[in-house]
Amino acid sequence: MSQFVVMKPLTEDDYRGVIARQTDKVVNARLFDEDGRNIGKIRVQLSPRYKKYLFNETVIPSEGARSTVVRTQGIISTDLEKAISALPKSKFGAKPILLSLDFLPGSTEIVVSAKVDTPEAVAQKAEIIMKRSIALTFPRIDIQGKIPQQRLSVSAHELGHALVAARLGLRIDQVVVVPTTPGAGGYVKFKGDSMGASEMMAKVYATLASRAMERIIFSKDPKSDSSVLEITAGPSQDIKQATYGLFNMIYELGFDPNGGTIDRNFTMGGKYADYASIPPELAEKLGKILRAMENQVLDDLLESHTKEWYVEKTIGLARQGAMSEQEFYALIGYEHPGENIETYGRTYNIREMFQRVIRAKPAALKKAQGQRRGLQNETVEETVERYLSVFAGILQTNLHPEKSRSSVMGCHKLFQ
Repeated sequence: MSQFVVMKPLTEDDYRGVIARQTDKVVNARLFDEDGRNIGKIRVQLSPRYKKYLFNETVIPSEGARSTVVRTQGIISTDLEKAISALPKSKFGAKPILLSLDFLPGSTEIVVSAKVDTPEAVAQKAEIIMKRSIALTFPRIDIQGKIPQQRLSVSAHELGHALVAARLGLRIDQVVVVPTTPGAGGYVKFKGDSMGASEMMAKVYATLASRAMERIIFSKDPKSDSSVLEITAGPSQDIKQATYGLFNMIYELGFDPNGGTIDRNFTMGGKYADYASIPPELAEKLGKILRAMENQVLDDLLESHTKEWYVEKTIGLARQGAMSEQEFYALIGYEHPGENIETYGRTYNIREMFQRVIRAKPAALKKAQGQRRGLQNETVEETVERYLSVFAGILQTNLHPEKSRSSVMGCHKLFQ
């Protein structure tokens, strides 16, 4: 039987040792000759912040020490070459030089300083010879000082999703602004599995809220039709999700008060019928429904808080980078509904019918339901009721214009 050796995982100290050895290897390969003489007369030292930067950028335990070696050598080699090229030859000439590599986490900059490396020059102040901004592979979640425009843009986008979810009683797990992969955006992770009609409607509204919030932040006149030309392409995936959610509500789940009830997939252990593709006229109607819903969210947001309030909350979310539900509720000043997954936008009639045996609502959830929020001074249930009424009217206007207005007045009761 062949033998093999199982090696224990490297510790943090092990990785720091690996990084320290690569510094010596890069410097020796670049500045020393075959006889071990420092022909470049350059000594290199790394600041504690630069060492921490190397550790954060190069240590990926799942990829092992080899990955750390390659990444560390690449970073140090790049900075060393740029520093040598930036040395003012007229000032330093053939004198021995001490190069100090530093990293500024606030501005994500590499800073290299140089000074003459002789006993007589010990007291001399080093001169900054190079600064360069870098894009971190693994950026810090929080940020201090000035905030990049892209981060503020993502923060406003995610604020829209999370805020409207809270306004309509949906539950979220976390709000993330810092992308998990380069080129990606943030996200809001929902929690809970309620499939009630009003919760599904609220989810579509929360999905569209990113566009509404971007119009508020990016446009001087967010209520104008042309304000959609000033938002980003970030909500493109949101449009897909909102379209899917709206179609399912109307045509798969029978949540149109004036519509029919039928499964248009026509599958039951296999395809048993066909359904024609959506005609252009219907697609146009669905598009107008979603735009009307987006405008409804926009109106609600403009009426519930000031633009200055949204700027302040966008900055707060951007600075922290990621928030739990409880942290987000603290940011917006809403009562947190507690450590549970229950939605709280409506109190359903089932509670009254089974009040003798049904479990009581958590105290925190009841407190959140009773809070009056925003400039409208509404409870969450009053806000949801208002949304439901407008939504029913939007469906009738676009899908059933022949119906009388009286049929709309009570049709939102379907969502109870």
